[in-house]
Amino acid sequence: MGYRKFTERTTLTDARESTEYTVEALDAYPDKPVQSLARPLDPLLTSLDTLEAARRKARRQLIRANARVRTWDGVSDDLVRDLVKDVLGAVRQDRAAPLFTAIFNSTPSEIVALTLAPEVEEFARILEVLAAKSTPAELRKAWTPKLSHALESSRAALLLRKTAIAALAEAEADVVRAIERLDRARRGADGALTSYAAEKALPADFNDRFFPATSGGTKKSAAPAPAPDKPVPA
Repeated sequence: MGYRKFTERTTLTDARESTEYTVEALDAYPDKPVQSLARPLDPLLTSLDTLEAARRKARRQLIRANARVRTWDGVSDDLVRDLVKDVLGAVRQDRAAPLFTAIFNSTPSEIVALTLAPEVEEFARILEVLAAKSTPAELRKAWTPKLSHALESSRAALLLRKTAIAALAEAEADVVRAIERLDRARRGADGALTSYAAEKALPADFNDRFFPATSGGTKKSAAPAPAPDKPVPA
């Protein structure tokens, strides 16, 4: 089959194993000029370990961030439900009371339905209402620490996810560049083998033995996308 160009569908594993085959085949050939063609490939293969570790770390970081965002979205929803009960108690179940409408300028169910990012902004607004002098002190004292902690933790989770998405994108880009470097080195070896075969009057298919029958082409696995804050209906 001979040299085949890696494509955008070539995975890192395919690229690594195809190049490893070429290195081993070159090294096994009983002529030093051919054996020496493996030298540029070896350090490129060695560098893949670092890239794979970095990508795995980035993927784990995104999984961690998705989990934290989803967890704090649930915690925030629970806080809203509990807050409704306490506010209704303070206004004697009057949903038209100024305090209730100030805290819930959207219905509680609409706030619960929000994803974490806009729900965080609702918490920031509610904290401003709680800080007002007109808000009963007991309600302020009970809920300011709870909502402040949820606000801080939720923002941290959202920032972690944003950072993780960027880190994974960079790690994936590094992998693409590594595959391209491997391919250029393989192509260089193929050109050198062609010249060697012509000089030695070797068969036209001489180069084929230094490349596996297939050189990858498996579709890349998708990176883990940011998990939805809310469960997706079946």
